[in-house]
Amino acid sequence: MYEVTNQNYEIDFAPADETAEILQNVRTILLTEKGTCPLYREFGINSGLLDFPISIAQNKIAAELATQISIFEPRCKLQKVTCTPNLDGTLKISCFIEI
Repeated sequence: MYEVTNQNYEIDFAPADETAEILQNVRTILLTEKGTCPLYREFGINSGLLDFPISIAQNKIAAELATQISIFEPRCKLQKVTCTPNLDGTLKISCFIEI
């Protein structure tokens, strides 16, 4: 099982193997706000979900991630999602996937 978070990262244009490619693709889904990808408006996560209380947001984000991953990165399966508020007001989202 692998953990993928919404923390910034550098894009690797030539991932070393399939696992690295899948992890990068899931991270891209997690970091992309729905509606911001030209010609692919349904790609990404709805940023409005972050306005809900943490327990509700976590469940809604998990459902949205499961849908997005099944569509855009079917080589893996979402196992678990956790949301942790940071002191700076941001939300750390961790998703655990199985490849």
